[in-house]
Amino acid sequence: MSRKYEGDPFAALRRADPLDPADVPADTSGPHATTLFHEITNIDTAYVPARAPVGRPLFRMALAMGGVAAVAVAIIGLTVVRNGAGQVDQIAGGVPIASAAMCLESYDLETLANRDVAFDGTLESIEGDMVSFDVNAWFTGGSADQMTLDATGLVGGITSVSPTGATFEIGSRYLVSGSGGFVFACGFTMTYDTAIAADWANAFGG
Repeated sequence: MSRKYEGDPFAALRRADPLDPADVPADTSGPHATTLFHEITNIDTAYVPARAPVGRPLFRMALAMGGVAAVAVAIIGLTVVRNGAGQVDQIAGGVPIASAAMCLESYDLETLANRDVAFDGTLESIEGDMVSFDVNAWFTGGSADQMTLDATGLVGGITSVSPTGATFEIGSRYLVSGSGGFVFACGFTMTYDTAIAADWANAFGG
């Protein structure tokens, strides 16, 4: 609510906020001075604009992107480590396919050497229980560019175990071993890892 002032409006302003007399216009009775006085004294000082939050949308976006990346690594079991030049230095994986609960043989490099086939392969397709890989490198048992194996119990369906490790994902890279036309799980097949691949090569005399 506005208040009505009597007398010289500049005199009232001086009492609230003293000014240098040299800066005060000589004419304090004109319409411009009166209008200015009323505009100043009628300002609603109770209104304070709310400050917009700074950086929150970007912060939430960063959290969301970080969460997606973490889920991707957890599902595929693969991490690419790059050197300062931006080149791939090594791939850290080594997450076994499926559960170890039904394993009849424990994985180590000595038992690995008993497998009929072993290779570094990228999963190209899944048809029923059959999995086909584009072979990047053979350790033993073949020389073809592609290899198809039976992965019953490892690719879904009522015969599948409940995996506690990695699962087969088309386009992902694996170290695969097996015998009798079947993929061996329980550590004998895993997500690709550069250091473990070198160990496999040594195990097969590569």
